[in-house]
Amino acid sequence: MELRRLPQYYTAPVSKIFPPLAFSAIVAAMVLALASAGGTGGADAKGTVDIGVEHGASARLMLTMSMGTEPGFLEVSQEGEEALRFSVPQEWQRREVRNASIKDVTADSPAFGFVRWKLPPGAVLSLTVPRMPAGLVVHNPSRTPLSIRLKRVNVETGDVQTDVFLLTQESLRLF
Repeated sequence: MELRRLPQYYTAPVSKIFPPLAFSAIVAAMVLALASAGGTGGADAKGTVDIGVEHGASARLMLTMSMGTEPGFLEVSQEGEEALRFSVPQEWQRREVRNASIKDVTADSPAFGFVRWKLPPGAVLSLTVPRMPAGLVVHNPSRTPLSIRLKRVNVETGDVQTDVFLLTQESLRLF
């Protein structure tokens, strides 16, 4: 009986295999999350919407939302010292830009149901919101403090509710 040697196969080190697998797993998780949310750009079945804020140093943001009518609006005022990125559902369309050139307030191509806006310091971006969310969760992947003033204005009753949040963790439900 003759023993034959089996051919050796190249096995890549784990350090070369893991990054592509991890990236694929993250993309798959995001796609599944969007699919389970009905592809509504971050809105879940209860109407809660996720938004993201990316920044380097501590940042300040003011969010003003109209309530009581649809379509509504969201106004994002960048009160920090450096530019930041702000991700919202892609159905939310730019309505107006103030305190900055429209060329400086740019949007990335939509990805996974979201549009990522760049806001320079002092800029105000107003967005038309087709369906006002029942809840709002802010994600802060930068892990540096983010101060948010949220003003909700009921245009039917004239009621105004203002809340201030200091985001020191990765995400927070504002309402």
